[in-house]
Amino acid sequence: MIRCAPIGGPKWVRYPLLLANASSPIGSVPAEQWERLKDRASSQTIQSCTIITTTPNEVCAPIHDRMPVILEPEDYARWLGEEPTEPPHLMMMLKPYPAAAMEVYPVISRVGGVKNADQSSGIR
Repeated sequence: MIRCAPIGGPKWVRYPLLLANASSPIGSVPAEQWERLKDRASSQTIQSCTIITTTPNEVCAPIHDRMPVILEPEDYARWLGEEPTEPPHLMMMLKPYPAAAMEVYPVISRVGGVKNADQSSGIR
């Protein structure tokens, strides 16, 4: 099982917002669980991804009642299982990301539409 994958993008409220890591040009890495399962009835392979959430920090609280768990770079290898880690240490990673390390700003309304998968979205 792979535990995370890098993602980025808007969080929809009444208008699209981008929640970003203020110090990283590539964005943040949320804690995810990814698994490939086999459907017993059809024998088809199903890909499943779950974003793990936690209580919101001060930046996210006005937007939503939860936020994705965002991993610190020093935790990537342990979360991915590349370094031996006991479950209690993994659980300690499941906390709100520091609000001071985040920024939020509006982006144009075409962001988030699947037909608008190009670079003219206004995301910096």
